[in-house]
Amino acid sequence: MTEQAALEGNDIHHRYGEQTVLDGVTMKLERGRILGLLGPNGAGKSTLLDILAGITTPTAGMVRIGGRPLTAGSAGLRRIGYLPATPPLHDELTVREQLRYAARLHRLDDAGRRIDEVATRCAIGDVDGQYIGRLSKGYRQRVGLAQALLHAPDILLLDEPGDGLDPIQSDAFHALLRALRDDDTAILLSSHNLAEVRALCDDIAIIDRGRLLLFDRLDALREPLELLFTRLVYGGGNG
Repeated sequence: MTEQAALEGNDIHHRYGEQTVLDGVTMKLERGRILGLLGPNGAGKSTLLDILAGITTPTAGMVRIGGRPLTAGSAGLRRIGYLPATPPLHDELTVREQLRYAARLHRLDDAGRRIDEVATRCAIGDVDGQYIGRLSKGYRQRVGLAQALLHAPDILLLDEPGDGLDPIQSDAFHALLRALRDDDTAILLSSHNLAEVRALCDDIAIIDRGRLLLFDRLDALREPLELLFTRLVYGGGNG
C-alpha cells in the first residue's frame, strides 16, 4: 500500500453530546481494493461512513481524497458513491423517476445512457416502472446501489448493502463488486457478515465502541477472521 490512497480518514473523532462515537480512527481505502469494515452493532460503523462520505463533519480529525482535504462543497465529493444502510429513496417515485431525479442532482449530461447502464448492471430493469414504495427490500437495495453508481464514482462506500438480498441476488451483487474492483474502484464494505467479508475483501478493519482494533490486509492475518473478530471484540484484547 505505497500509492496515494483514494480516501483516508486520519485520527477521526466524533461525539454526540457526551457520547464518544468514534475515538481516533485512522484508515485508508485503496483503488482496486475492497476494504471490509466489521464491528458489532453500535460500534460506530455508520457514523464513520457518514463522515467519510462528507455527510457528517467529524468532531476532530481529517478526511482526505487523493491527499486533499474533504470539505463542504469539495470537488472530491463527486468521486464518492454512497449507499447508506437505508437507501435515500422516494416511495412515490418509480425506479426510473428516482434515477432521473438523482441524475439531475448530479447534473449528468448523459443521464439516459447512465440510467440504462446502472439499471442493467444492478439488474433492476424489470422493475423500471414500478413505484419504489412497492419494492421488496432486496430491490430497494439494488435501486440504492444503482443510484450510488449513477455518476460513475471511483470511490464506493456501502453500509450493509447485502441486507435483504436473496442468495441469487447476493451472488450477482458480489460479482458486481468484483467487477467494480477490477475497474479500479476503491470500495469500502461495511457488513456484519464475516463470510461475505472473507469472500470479497482484500483488506479488513475492525472497530468496536468507536476504536479501531485492527487494520490489515486480509491475507496477512495470522488466524481465521471469525476467530480474530471474536477475540478482539468479545475477548477484550488486541494482541
